Amino acid sequence: MIQPLADQILVELLPEDRRIGSGLLLAPDQVSDPRGGEYNSPLRDGIVRAVGPGKRDKRGVRRPCVCQVGQRVTYPHHRSVPVIDVEGRPHVIIHEAGVLWMHTEGQEAAHGANV
Repeated sequence: MIQPLADQILVELLPEDRRIGSGLLLAPDQVSDPRGGEYNSPLRDGIVRAVGPGKRDKRGVRRPCVCQVGQRVTYPHHRSVPVIDVEGRPHVIIHEAGVLWMHTEGQEAAHGANV
C-alpha cells in the first residue's frame, strides 16, 4: 500500500456517476464533452484508503488530517491529477484541502443530493 505524506490522502475512485444537471443518468455511449472526447463530471467520489500524518503549522506543530480511512469524500476532478493503479484499482493522491465534503453515514451520496 502507499503511504501519503503531509496532508495528502490516497482516494480510491468510485465509478463515475454520469448525471446531467437535471438529474438524468446518461448511458456512456450518449455522453460527449463539448471539448471533444468523453464527458467527465467536474466532481468525483471516492473512498479514503490512506491518510498522511498531517501538515505542520507555522510553529511546527503537526495538524492531523480530518479525513479518515474508509470515509467517502467528494472532490473536484482535474485532468492534471494522475490516476494510479494500486492493487488493480484506480486511485488518486490529493491534498486534504481539495476535498469539498465528506459523506456521513446514512446520507445520500449521489451527486446533486440535498445535504
